[in-house]
Parts: sequence; structure tokens; C-alpha cells
Amino acid sequence: MNLVQHTTKRRIHTVSQLTAVIKSVLEDALPFVWVTGEISNLKMPTSGHYYFTLKDNQAQIRSVMFKGHARNLKFVPEDGMNVVCLGRVAVYEPQGTYQVLVEHMEPAGVGALALAFEQLKARLAQEGLFNAEHKKEIPFLPRIIAVITSPTGAVIHDILRVLGYRFPNVHVQVWPVRVQGADSPDQIVSAFSQISAQNQADVIILARGGGSLEDMASFNSEAVGRAIFASEIPVISAVGHETDYTIADYVADRRAPTPSAAAEIAVPEYEGLELLLTEQVSRLKGALSLLIQKERDRFLNLKKRLPPPRRQVDDWRLRLDDYNGRVNHLLFRYLQGKRTEISTHLYKVNRLSPLHIIPNHKAILELRYGQIRSLIRQAVAANQAALKQARASLDALNPASILERGYSIARKIPGMEIVRKASNLSAGDEVEITLASGKVAAVIKSIEKGNKS
Repeated sequence: MNLVQHTTKRRIHTVSQLTAVIKSVLEDALPFVWVTGEISNLKMPTSGHYYFTLKDNQAQIRSVMFKGHARNLKFVPEDGMNVVCLGRVAVYEPQGTYQVLVEHMEPAGVGALALAFEQLKARLAQEGLFNAEHKKEIPFLPRIIAVITSPTGAVIHDILRVLGYRFPNVHVQVWPVRVQGADSPDQIVSAFSQISAQNQADVIILARGGGSLEDMASFNSEAVGRAIFASEIPVISAVGHETDYTIADYVADRRAPTPSAAAEIAVPEYEGLELLLTEQVSRLKGALSLLIQKERDRFLNLKKRLPPPRRQVDDWRLRLDDYNGRVNHLLFRYLQGKRTEISTHLYKVNRLSPLHIIPNHKAILELRYGQIRSLIRQAVAANQAALKQARASLDALNPASILERGYSIARKIPGMEIVRKASNLSAGDEVEITLASGKVAAVIKSIEKGNKS
């Protein structure tokens, strides 16, 4: 009886009711809680949520970080990483389990920005964005320099001041951007895109002054690093102080310790360049003078090796005598052959001696004899004409014949070089003039230069 009465007084909960009570108690008692532990069993499905377990040496608890909160992380969570999380304790009623809904996470013992920097640095290095073979040469003398930096502050003034005194005529394009803040990386990436599309600059300087790791977060962003790597125009990075290193510094083609140093890298010093050019011009003149002297000596040597005209005339005379002898020999052989042929015919006539054919053969013989004589006369006349023409050519080449026609040869004293152009003489020069008969000396009083002199 007492047992039945006790049974009627007790309250029996269903599983769902009990789970709802537990959920209400836990979530009301722990609306937000800080918890630290080690990440394990990390999973990130296509939804973009993080599912993981937080554990220590004695216990573990399931945890979830939804996509909306995960996109604000400055680093990438990994298994084995110790973190500090802020979240709400929640009960998942269908399974009767509790978990932490994480809304904020940071590395334990190290700043989120520092960890994100090291993670991004390792990933980009593995992809090869820092490799030396991808570094482009900085042009020696750029025509246009694009500067991506804040339009206010000391950085842009330092760069313009250094460029002004090192190379005053260089053209500078200033691309104003915010160098810190949430929209800073997008502005920097946009500036690189516009400079590339314009395709006028020869080198790009990306610069900002010093600051904390948070201040330089824009230059540690992946988007800025990839924009620098994608640039076809060489990039000089000058971010922060000499001891500060950013992702932009590692990816850039050249790192400068300060903005002023970046300007010094971008252009040579004008005065030093001018001195170098003067020295090069002097060396070029010296080398050109040596080359001219060498070619002059070579010309004089060739001139000495050139045979004189008289020797050439003698050679042609020898050739003419040789040709004349050959012609006479051929003519003699031809006549001898014809005489033999005539003798043969006469012998046949005398041998046959028919009286009725003697007149015909006599006529034929006389005709052929006349033809032979005509051929002989023609051959002799042709050879005489060739001989006469050859002698006329020899006489024309003979310097004495040229002088007989009223020409003269002038030689400059004392070198006795033949004067071919009026430009080879100057007023007051002495010359020796060779005439058809005799020589005279003269002094040049004036010079009239013709079109081809």
C-alpha cells in the first residue's frame, strides 16, 4: 500500500524531458565560458564548419566552430595545437551529448597574428613563391617608378626626397593606399592590378613605415603576397624597419631595409653615372683612335704591296707578244695545211689527166685557191686589227701618253704622295708637278673644292 502510494507521488521524465532539463540547466548556468585545451580529431567538411575535440590529460569535450566565426580566424587550426576558446556550452538533444559552440579562438602562448604569419610563410615557401629563380632583375635605369604607399606620412616624402637628389629627372607615379586596416590588402592588390594593366612602370616600390605586427598585417596577407608574385614588373619591398620581415619582403624581387634604401636601390646616383659615362666616352675615343691608326697602317701596307702601273703594262705586253706568236703559229699551220691540200689535188689531177675534165678541175682549183687567199687575207687583217687595238690599249695605259695629252701628275712634298683630291691639300703646301717633258715645283695659294673633292 505504501509502495503504491509512493509510486503515485513520484514524477517520471521522458528521455526528451530530462535532456531538455539538462540543456536548460547547463546553458543557463554557462552562457559563455573560456576553456583551454589541445585540438584533436579536427574535421572541416564542405560546409566550412570546424568540428574538433578539446582535451587535456584527464578529460575531453566535443567542440564546434561554425563558418561565420571561423572566417574571422587569423590562423589555421591544426591537430595538436593548444588553444584558448570562448564559447557557449550547448546540449545536442538528439544524441544527448553536450559540446562547446566556440565563437573565438586564439593560440595558447603565441599571438594569432604571429602564428598565422608562420603558417602562411611555410605554405608559400613550399609553393616556391620565395625561390630565387622567380626573382626578377631590378632595371638599372627605370623611366617610371610606381610607389604604392600611404599618400600621407614620412614614407612617401623620404622616397621622393631620395629619388630627387639621386636622379632628378625620373618620373614617379604615387598609388595611394591604406597601409593598415581591414580594407588595406584589397587596396594594395587593386593598385598592383592597375599598375600591371597600365604597363608603364619599370619598377614598383611597396612601402610603409614601422609598426607592430598588427599594424603590418596587410603586408602579411596572402592576397598581397600573391599579387607581388604575379606582377610582371619587378617589385622592391620596403616595409617597416630593418629588423621587420613580412610576407611581402619574402615574395618581392628585392627587399630594402627602409623606404629610403628602396629609393636608392631603384635608381643610380646621377653624378656618379655622369662620371662613369665621361670615363666610358674617353675610353671609347682612345679605342677608336687606335682602331683608326691600325686601319691606316693596314692601308699603307696594302698600298705598298700593290704593283705599279708600269709593271702591269709590261705584263700586258708580254701577254700580247704571246698571243701574237700563237696567232702566227696557227696561221702558218693553216697555210701549210692548205698548201698540202692543193698539192694533193694537183697530184690527183696530173695523175688522172683526162683532157675533158681539166677545164672544170682547173676552174674549181682556181675558185678554191681564191677562197683560200680570201680567208688568208681576212685572217691576216683580223689579227692585224687585234694587234693594232692591243697596241692602242697599251699606249692609252702608258702614263707618258696620258701626259702627252696635256695631263700632269701632282705629288705633295715632302712625302711625294700623289694628289687625287683638292681636299688633300692646304694653302701653302708645296707640290711637284710632272709634265710630258720635265717637272716643276709649285706652292698652293688657294683651293677650290669640287662636288666630289
